[in-house]
Amino acid sequence: QKTHYYGYKLHSVCGLSGVIRSFNLTKAFVHDIYYLQEVKYELFNYTLIGDRGYLSTSIQFDLFETARIELSLPYRAI
Repeated sequence: QKTHYYGYKLHSVCGLSGVIRSFNLTKAFVHDIYYLQEVKYELFNYTLIGDRGYLSTSIQFDLFETARIELSLPYRAI
């Protein structure tokens, strides 16, 4: 089954105070991981909380090694 997505997605990073530190608006079909590849050049020593769309072991390792960015993916309650 093919699924088509229309529209846009907002990817953003905000600090504990709620102030947005980084954002990007992409078309809906663009995978979430592409935003993470840009973030490593903008932020340092952060913990990012995301959903499964950001799940990638190699990207997580690269983020931590490059910019000390830890990616946290909380589990959903079933």
